[in-house]
Amino acid sequence: MERAWGQFKPRIKMKARIRAKTPMEISRALNLPPYSWGAMPPQTPATSPPTPPPTAAVTEIRHPRPNWPMPTPTATPGPFRPAAPVSTPPDPTLGGTSSSAFERCPPPVLPLMADSTQPTADEREAARALLVVAETERFAPPPHRKVTTRGPLPCHCGKTLCLKLYCMCFRNDKRCTSACVCTDCHNDGAHEEARMLAVRFARMNSQGAFAGTGLEAQGQTVQCEDGAARTVYGCRCKQSQCRKKYCQCFAAGLVCGANCICEGCRNGKA
Repeated sequence: MERAWGQFKPRIKMKARIRAKTPMEISRALNLPPYSWGAMPPQTPATSPPTPPPTAAVTEIRHPRPNWPMPTPTATPGPFRPAAPVSTPPDPTLGGTSSSAFERCPPPVLPLMADSTQPTADEREAARALLVVAETERFAPPPHRKVTTRGPLPCHCGKTLCLKLYCMCFRNDKRCTSACVCTDCHNDGAHEEARMLAVRFARMNSQGAFAGTGLEAQGQTVQCEDGAARTVYGCRCKQSQCRKKYCQCFAAGLVCGANCICEGCRNGKA
């Protein structure tokens, strides 16, 4: 029995060696240096795996898919060599029979064609003339406009007797004519007293009335007691007989003039 146990003891040791799970344990069991029997060392994610040395010609590459071999050439690729230039055969029509004769033959000279996009000399002259005309018209003074002079427009007064400032004839110190279409006109030269009274009222109500005409109001400038200048155009007193201080002429020390429209004046009205 002991003899039988001694016969199976090496086998048990070999089985113990084979039962090793890691490459390091296998190396220790076989008394070999680590990774000397072909096992690859463990790879770490931080470093890339070493590139295996080039081996002999590879006859087949295994694809991930089963039963799909891809044959590769056995010869190793050599250095890059550019392709040889393709030689063009000579053209007999140009008088050459060989490549050297074809190279010595000059290229044909084509006649120069006129460029249709470039203007001719006549077109340049015409464009230059048009430019001169355009510049002359641009900087030329504006043409003189014809000014038509027309007289005062005829009036169309109906109820004002043509004695208001909105009557064109009365405002411009003109008499109404036959061209006017007015009704019951008092600006015809036959009612001068009523017309002059209307002129005085208009000048008292509007100091700028009859501007530029002979009926323009002419005020009198006086010096007041406080040293200020005052212009008096007239008064329109009715019951005070121009003897009160609210009469502009009496307050300024002036006598009533032709511009005044006062009634019962006792202030030396002319």
